[in-house]
Amino acid sequence: MAAAGWSPCVTRRTTSTGRSRRQTLTHLQAAYDQAAPTSLATLARHQPSHSSVHRYAAALHEVLPRRVEQILTEDGWPALSATFAAAEAAGHSPPLSSSKQRSAALGRRQDSI
Repeated sequence: MAAAGWSPCVTRRTTSTGRSRRQTLTHLQAAYDQAAPTSLATLARHQPSHSSVHRYAAALHEVLPRRVEQILTEDGWPALSATFAAAEAAGHSPPLSSSKQRSAALGRRQDSI
């Protein structure tokens, strides 16, 4: 008996939660659609050198082989490559484009320990 009275409350709460989630998603998408073009354009104006872009693309080929073509053809690729360059300029390790380079870097780290 108690379970029968409880079930409609759960259903209403679940329906309400689903509606709230969809509404939140709609608001977030609208905010992204408004803010992203300006942010991406600003980042894209700071393009790294051709050799750096090529190195970033090679790293993506290695770590995301199934998605790399999609990433490289996205409108946001220039902004992503600029973000990689900014991270490098801030002193973060660059993405390594080959297993050989990664192994060499790991070997250097172990030698310094």
